[in-house]
Amino acid sequence: MNRLYSFAVFIFLFLFSHSVFAETCSVAGNKDYVVQFQVVGSNDYQDVAFSHGNGNNQKKFVLWYTQQERSGDYSFNEQGLILGHTYTVRIEVEHTTGNSNIANYYWVENGVKVFKETQNDVAANGALEGTGTNISNLECGESVDLPEPEEPELPEQCAVFPHVVQSWDSASTLDISQGDPSIFGTANAAGSVGFGSINQHTHWQLACDSLLCSTDPALLISEPAPIPFSSGASLPFDPSQLEIPEGKYDDISDTWRTYTLTGTYYEISNLSLLGSATLKVKPNTFIKVNKFILDGSASIESDTGGDPVGLVIWAETESNQAPKITFSSSTNLYADLFSRDNVTISGGAILKGSVTAKNINMAGRRIERVADSDVCDPTTPPTTDYSLSLTPAQGIQLTCTAQQLDFQVKDSSGNNTGAYTGDIEVTATGGTNTSFNVLQGSPQGGNLYKANSNGLLSLSMDENTVSDVVVTGSLQDDPSATSVTGNYKFVAYKLGFSPNPTNIVAGKPSENVSVQPLECLNDAPVVSADYNGAKQVELSATNYIAPSSTVRPSEVIKVNGSTTPQGSMNLDFGSNSTANIQVEYAEAGSVSYTMTDEICIDDGQGSQECREYSGEHQIQSRPWTFALCEPSGADISGTSNSGSVFKRSGELFALNVTPIHWVSNESTAPNVAIDVSNYCNQLDTLETKNFYADSAPAVSVNLSAVLDSPSAGELGSGLEGIPPNGLAHNTNPIAFSSLFWKEAGSLKVTADLTNQADYLFEPINPGYRTVGRFSPSQLVMLDEISDPSNVWTQWQYASNHDGFAYMSQQFPHSFKVQAQANDGTPTLNYGLFGNDYISTLDYMANTTGLATDVSLLNRVANTQTWTGADWPKTLAENPSILSVQMDDFAFMKKVDSTVGSFIATEPDGPFNSSNSIFGLEVTTIIDDVNFSVLDMPDVNTGTNVGSAFPEQPEFRYGRMHLEDVGGNTGQTIRVPLRVEYWDDGEFKTNDKDSGSEYDATNHYCVQTIWNNQSATTNAALVSGGNHSVAQGLSDELHAEHVPTNTANTERAQVRLWLRQADDSPQRSETNIDCSKATSFTNQPWLQYNWRDKGDEDPSAVVTFGVFRGNDRIIFKGERALIGNEN
Repeated sequence: MNRLYSFAVFIFLFLFSHSVFAETCSVAGNKDYVVQFQVVGSNDYQDVAFSHGNGNNQKKFVLWYTQQERSGDYSFNEQGLILGHTYTVRIEVEHTTGNSNIANYYWVENGVKVFKETQNDVAANGALEGTGTNISNLECGESVDLPEPEEPELPEQCAVFPHVVQSWDSASTLDISQGDPSIFGTANAAGSVGFGSINQHTHWQLACDSLLCSTDPALLISEPAPIPFSSGASLPFDPSQLEIPEGKYDDISDTWRTYTLTGTYYEISNLSLLGSATLKVKPNTFIKVNKFILDGSASIESDTGGDPVGLVIWAETESNQAPKITFSSSTNLYADLFSRDNVTISGGAILKGSVTAKNINMAGRRIERVADSDVCDPTTPPTTDYSLSLTPAQGIQLTCTAQQLDFQVKDSSGNNTGAYTGDIEVTATGGTNTSFNVLQGSPQGGNLYKANSNGLLSLSMDENTVSDVVVTGSLQDDPSATSVTGNYKFVAYKLGFSPNPTNIVAGKPSENVSVQPLECLNDAPVVSADYNGAKQVELSATNYIAPSSTVRPSEVIKVNGSTTPQGSMNLDFGSNSTANIQVEYAEAGSVSYTMTDEICIDDGQGSQECREYSGEHQIQSRPWTFALCEPSGADISGTSNSGSVFKRSGELFALNVTPIHWVSNESTAPNVAIDVSNYCNQLDTLETKNFYADSAPAVSVNLSAVLDSPSAGELGSGLEGIPPNGLAHNTNPIAFSSLFWKEAGSLKVTADLTNQADYLFEPINPGYRTVGRFSPSQLVMLDEISDPSNVWTQWQYASNHDGFAYMSQQFPHSFKVQAQANDGTPTLNYGLFGNDYISTLDYMANTTGLATDVSLLNRVANTQTWTGADWPKTLAENPSILSVQMDDFAFMKKVDSTVGSFIATEPDGPFNSSNSIFGLEVTTIIDDVNFSVLDMPDVNTGTNVGSAFPEQPEFRYGRMHLEDVGGNTGQTIRVPLRVEYWDDGEFKTNDKDSGSEYDATNHYCVQTIWNNQSATTNAALVSGGNHSVAQGLSDELHAEHVPTNTANTERAQVRLWLRQADDSPQRSETNIDCSKATSFTNQPWLQYNWRDKGDEDPSAVVTFGVFRGNDRIIFKGERALIGNEN
């Protein structure tokens, strides 16, 4: 169809009965040009049309239109607009030759052209006027800029990722797999996460900030609003183009290339980076996906090198497909992950970021919240949060002596720090001539100082007038939040104490402290010589410094046995103006009291001069040691050979650490560890409760452990569940609630200050005690296939017996039982327990699947009971495993009756995994140590009491069968031999047996049944040496006949026995020659009750002289023909 192609902006008003919106523009048809506009999907007709010429010569052409497709001067027809959706349409016309051109039709998605179709010759040359109907923003020209991509409305980061992991759904699950997954960045580092439930496969895992993970509904967030995929068409992905423009894609997958995202907002339905593929991204890139996989050594990096910054991967539902993020790469991923459904992190994956999802399966190594995410957690103090302390906070000095003041900068954890680089401002009020000298640190001018490299500013304060001075210090960066204040008296007379402060152990009286009256002489302190003899001094109430208050008001300072306060206490200063006192304080912390006295001296003129002597005595009291107690009061004194069980190996337990005061006659040297086993029932009187106060000295308490018992045992991985830096002092009690030990026996657990830190002036004595007994959580039957220790076989069947043993056949049978912790860790110490503290094992065998199952134990030979004495007793032998090999194990044939001294057995079986079960039972259970899997029932009660062997045996009732044969006189006759087993009511050839042997040489007995010469028949079994059956059969056995006359007229019938054991009924019968039975093949399990005389060797009836020429002669003794069986 020919078209006239000239363009004019044209509105088809005649097509509409309602008002329309018109846009116009002009182009030159003989040049390249672009038409671009916006349109909203509508039920109304929409178009862009062009006109060329004037009046009657005017031609109108529709470049783009909606609704029904038309012919003629209509070009691009669009019927795919969605009602209410906004589209940007772009048509690029390229002028070729003459009146020819090519027009390309695009949609513009987020600033990117998405190709739709091409048409040829859509316009003519000349001036073209264009008009749009029901469109907007119509632009025409030789070049038209693409619209700027719209900034997507992205979620606020802190609302979606407030902590390291969280969900919005109360039915959500955080699943933490076995191994060592760890999550760092929970709220307040307290281990709590915003999930409905936590599935922690091993309950001892300290996966959340080195603590047990716990749920906190308050940490559930509001579900983020959905960010749906855009409706536009997807851009094509060309694997050979290594730069990927911003836009929407169906699939981007690769295994080895390196791609760069040139934009920051992408919609990718399936993003799969495998192998060594690398994706480079800009800062703050947002990638919306439906499926995301990062596997192998694939990685995401910054486009400038290093780790990505601000990367968010956001998984939404698309086309009813649930979103999924899977991260198992060996490289670190720096990103925040969101999924409307599941996120799985596995293998060695480490995520540096946060995860918000409905469910998280954490089987990787670590999720660690990145540092810049901390701004989302208002409870996390900034790393630059400093505070200031002042010691002492009060004091009394003479006007001629200085008061030392120590200002210490501390970090957000309360530790001394030298990281603060700002100034410290110090001011003093109340004095007349107060001045400061710098002892540590440096002056900065005026009231400003800098601390030394350890954060200490030490000042010496002088005041030469009697006055009360108030000193205030603060960090200049934050004065209101860091201000500290001290109150100090400068006096003319003072009671001085030495040493001051006095360091004591709580509850223990101090060494002597000297008290002297002091005054100033020539600007130096001297002893007041006129203050001597007996005095009555006044003691103030106890003043609390650290902590600043007490929880035990009844515990106060004692001076020479007198409690403070004291209105009058006798004190003798003697002739040298010196008194000695002893102080005692049964609590922990820094305290002080003031001693005051007034003396009045007659001046000789009828008046008195009165002086007040006052002095402050500071006491620093540390707890003596730490008691270690089980919170519920359980007995924890058990060992590997005494006492009671406490916990199972690997089971969580708790210990409370309690600071206590001194007990008489015990050592207080700080390096001496104290046995605290006997103090748990005395805590009401021994506990130093001020230790826990927030304002008490900031210390942390830690635990350590060494092996207590068995003495020759193994500590293993040691006591676990101890926070890396211990626990802060300010919880009562100091509860280590997530402890576990994956070995067995007992521990010597010690509590002390972390890093043996000082409490005020020196470390607290470590406190230790035995904690036990820990017994294995379970016994496990080891599998010969999976046991890594060595190669062994559970059922060592005879050579060439394919997967079975004959009943009554002895063969080696082995098993291994391992004692384990609750996570499967071997407990090496179990075998080293005292024998009476190890569970006893017995063999077990039952039928199974029968109407009434019965025990088969009475048919099991050469087993025993295995007690503690049977376990290995050295680490070199691996005492976690009871390894047993019974070389002479046998499952016996069922005895039916006895015939004289011989037994007659009854065929039954075969017994295999379909109708029998063999295993072990713990018959004496010590400390509840039993098999983890109980799958063998007691046949009387039906209760499962035993554990089946991983491999089950097969036992067959067997016999060796020799065929009855006949032949010519003097002939050597082949005697077919087969081994058979009982199955389904009959004997069948045992085609699994290629190992049973025989040798006729001196291994046979012979009985003449009939001889036509009335003579003893000279017959024999011959085999030419030793032979084995092949699939149960052999044809190497022959019967040989040597006639007594040379005419070969002797005819006879004999029974020949092939010896299989050291005894058989025929050997004691008369008229049976066993002179050629000087030896035997030792296979008694192949004997059978052939003649109702008891189980005996196999035999064959052989007839010599059956044939004469071509005649068939039947002898009276031929078996099965005349009924002669004897």
